[in-house]
Amino acid sequence: MKEKILTFDQLIELFERTDIKIEKLAKQIAEQGKMINGIAESNGLAAETLISNTLENSLSLNGWSFDYADINVKKHIKGLNIREQFDLVLGKENLLAIVEIKYRVRTEDVTELANRKIPNYKKLFPNETRHIVGVVAGMSIDDHTIEVAKANGIYAITLSGDQIKVENAIYKEFV
Repeated sequence: MKEKILTFDQLIELFERTDIKIEKLAKQIAEQGKMINGIAESNGLAAETLISNTLENSLSLNGWSFDYADINVKKHIKGLNIREQFDLVLGKENLLAIVEIKYRVRTEDVTELANRKIPNYKKLFPNETRHIVGVVAGMSIDDHTIEVAKANGIYAITLSGDQIKVENAIYKEFV
């Protein structure tokens, strides 16, 4: 087998062609990343719309009837350095349900709701005296996430047809 020996100029040309191919590949990967992110955002928006509309129209959850639904509640208090957005808040005289909606609910969504969002809600709305329950809702929730929700006293719900399906009936009231 005879080895081919390249001249310096041939090596430079080979490296330049390789650089061009790498640049094209990097652009293709970036474009695919944008498409994938767009699909994920669309799925998330679809889940939020579908679940919000279902809960807003029924105004009920696990036997409770609510008086109103506020969608996409945002509040910022500069002095507290807290800025928060709540996907859906269901309310009645003595109870609030704070609902975090995802296409696919993950364990970190549960812990974020229990450990950051609900405590921040209480700081952002200090005059709120109603009991608060936390709810994660999604098109899919795996068994481990349901168990984490249960351990944190958070409802985990999905859609079943046009009805809400409560995946775990154990919750706690965040007072």
